[in-house]
Amino acid sequence: MRRLYHRALAFALALGATGLFVAAVVAHRSPATGYELSLYGATPTLVWVGLGAAAVVGLVAALTTDRSSRLGGVGLFLVGCAGVVLTAIPVLRGYRFYGGGDSLSHLGWAREMAAGVFSPTDLLYPGIHTLSVAVSSVAGVDLPLAMLYVVGVAFPAVFLLTVPLVVRLVSDTRRAYAIGLAAAALFVPINNISVHPIAHPTSQAILFLPTAVFLSLAYAYDCSADASAVASPSTDAAGSPTVTDGSGRVGVTGAGALLAVVSVAIVLIHPQQALNVALVFFAVTVLQLLYRQFAPDHRVASHRWLGVQAVIVAAAFVAWAPRFDRATGTFSYTLASILGERRPPARSSPPSPPR
Repeated sequence: MRRLYHRALAFALALGATGLFVAAVVAHRSPATGYELSLYGATPTLVWVGLGAAAVVGLVAALTTDRSSRLGGVGLFLVGCAGVVLTAIPVLRGYRFYGGGDSLSHLGWAREMAAGVFSPTDLLYPGIHTLSVAVSSVAGVDLPLAMLYVVGVAFPAVFLLTVPLVVRLVSDTRRAYAIGLAAAALFVPINNISVHPIAHPTSQAILFLPTAVFLSLAYAYDCSADASAVASPSTDAAGSPTVTDGSGRVGVTGAGALLAVVSVAIVLIHPQQALNVALVFFAVTVLQLLYRQFAPDHRVASHRWLGVQAVIVAAAFVAWAPRFDRATGTFSYTLASILGERRPPARSSPPSPPR
């Protein structure tokens, strides 16, 4: 019976892969011929049928097979590809650019950066702009299309990859990857109210946050003998590479180095989300210290200390954000609101590039 089910599942996966291929081809062969009021309404129904079939079949395969099963792996791949194709519809349908309002401002700033008349250091959040310029230069495509690659393909793909990894670390179960990928493929953060599938630094930063969460968990959970040391202030040599917090496992690891890089990257994508990361890291740091003080036998007490990473992201934020009036004005207004003072909100806006 199990063999029969696997054969039927393999056939269903083949149909799902065919549906995904057909969806991508139909979308590509149905380019926009002018302005469209709704990207999704103007996309042929067959595209949605193919994507839906691929996602459903892939999810069923991932949920009903063992984690080591090839069929389960194919199912996960189908779901992930369906998610990427969904967000890449503007690229597949030949859009020159997708998005209005702020996204057009970001495209304009990226063009000024590419022309060399607007420095990335003069913008509060130059992350997606510099990435778009780099993609345009390396791939040899127009800058508007390069920005679509960045915001419609790269960031959603990273989100789809890292959310399942986070779920896998938190819950080591057979269905962890499948459940995590299913949740990621819903793209719940994109609500078209404050988070959008267009060039919008806050939106891209939010889609990038699971990367920081994954690396922070990998860093905290990494308690292997080769990657950590039980540090003591009295035994650490002056030139030791180990960072000591007085107890628990600390030290330099690959995950920690990557997390430091990602923390700086989030600051450049959008400092507000970097500040959120810093606050979460500091909260976890305090919680770790409390567990080590009052419940040293709890497994949380044995996790690698996150204090160093909290300082890194906070330092990157402090080194970058206060240079801009918009950041300092927003901070002052928020602080005044907390203290109950009435003060008009900051009216400063991102700097306009030279014309």
